[in-house]
Amino acid sequence: MNELEILGKLAAAANRERTPAVSVSREVIAAIDVAQDEQDDRPLIWIAALASAAAFTACILAAQSFDVWLDPSLIAAFSLVRGVTL
Repeated sequence: MNELEILGKLAAAANRERTPAVSVSREVIAAIDVAQDEQDDRPLIWIAALASAAAFTACILAAQSFDVWLDPSLIAAFSLVRGVTL
């Protein structure tokens, strides 16, 4: 018997064999529910909140400093060309 005949018989035996019915959906859904109950992302929420507060503060300070740059009296005082007024 050569290897191809052995493989053919093995394939025929595998085709005759019934596969067992296995359902893992209950276990998977239970594992997903347990994972959703855990609050592992709570530190990330705090970091995001602090970063948002810092960004908001930076934007307010930038807007205030930009307002100073647009003051016409300061533009005329620090103008590089004398006689040019805006």
